[in-house]
Amino acid sequence: MPQLFLGNFGFEEDLAGQPPTRSVAIARLEAELAVCWLAVARDGDRICLDADVPEAFPAEVERQLGVSVSFVRPDECTADKGIELIPWGWTERVLQWGQRRGYGMDAPPIATVRAVNSRRFSFELERSWGKGLDRAAALTSLREVETFASGMLAKDRWVLKGEFGHAARDRLRVRGSELPGTSRGWIASRLKRDGILFAEPWVESIEEAGLQWTVPRSGPPVLEGVTTLEVDASGQYRGSRISATADPPDVWRDAVDVGRRAALAAQVQGYFGPLGIDAMRYRRADGTVGLRALQDINGRWTMGRLALGWRRLLGPGETGFWQHLRKVSTESPAADAPDGRVLPTSPTLIDGRMVSYFTQLILSRAR
Repeated sequence: MPQLFLGNFGFEEDLAGQPPTRSVAIARLEAELAVCWLAVARDGDRICLDADVPEAFPAEVERQLGVSVSFVRPDECTADKGIELIPWGWTERVLQWGQRRGYGMDAPPIATVRAVNSRRFSFELERSWGKGLDRAAALTSLREVETFASGMLAKDRWVLKGEFGHAARDRLRVRGSELPGTSRGWIASRLKRDGILFAEPWVESIEEAGLQWTVPRSGPPVLEGVTTLEVDASGQYRGSRISATADPPDVWRDAVDVGRRAALAAQVQGYFGPLGIDAMRYRRADGTVGLRALQDINGRWTMGRLALGWRRLLGPGETGFWQHLRKVSTESPAADAPDGRVLPTSPTLIDGRMVSYFTQLILSRAR
């Protein structure tokens, strides 16, 4: 069945009950991000994109990436018979959007989607299984936040996270026992909205991975693959590394075991569909290596999950790095693939202007 891919990248804001922000800058970024659906698109699929790609781009995609797709604006999204809607994540707003246009939809209950994507869900699993970070806490009032902060030393770094934050968004980094003067408004707004915040120590990341699961309505969850995450110093996503096999690297097998239990827990809640779990290996204060198997649980598509779609382009003995660049003019692909192939996976222009978010697939021989 042909599919229409919808990039509702304000998914978490929508779940939190806030209308997704639609400033000009965010609308532009979402248009650039929507092209990432090419990783999993098949011949005849459509990608909803509120902007115009260069006229020659679909032909370039077919020639270089081996798939024939079309790009349609939201006001052109009307369902022909038998088209299935595939959103970044399911929300009530997306369901209504799809129903108005007559698309086929196979969505889990929205209350379940909200529960599985909440930080409360992952926090409770970590706590009940003894898998969380030392000193991590759920806080439900400003007084509790202040009490938690008072137990910190001047050198201690820690972070407050909102109920529906993800990656490096909706969080507050703190050092020591004093809350920054501007932080109280942020804390108050999150407590008013969600009734809870999550505090945890800031740890030194060694490496991170995305465990990509498919949760069926019934039957065991399926591990589609493990993608190694590349992030910058602030925690912003910068790409995923892929291999031809779904077998997890040995270093992530314990995380996979915990992730499987989490996927089953999501299924018990009534969730089905793509499930991305971010795991992290980190260095403890005493120098030993720890594993945080449930750093984030995402009941939606993720960039790591999309990255697995590029396996189709791997040659024998090749691995891939799906690189996400900001400011294409200042970051050169040549330096990243001296012995490999580089395939652009997004256009350099959208609406006739240079993009600020650009992706490319770097293929190289496995070492």
